[in-house]
Amino acid sequence: MQLDVTRKMVDVCDGKNHFVEKEIDKKIELLKTFIGKMNDLIDEMVIRLSSNEHDIEDINNLFEDMMT
Repeated sequence: MQLDVTRKMVDVCDGKNHFVEKEIDKKIELLKTFIGKMNDLIDEMVIRLSSNEHDIEDINNLFEDMMT
């Protein structure tokens, strides 16, 4: 949703509207924050899964899912 809104704002922005540019910057920062939090969550999941030797297959499946 945020990505779609940001794309639409970029499409209509003519480079002269400072308000729109600020809003685009805010949306981009929000998306970067979200990506960072998702990466942290993935790291935590891998750590928790790798703490149990029986979960190696689950870790491999997680990496395969991330690549597709």
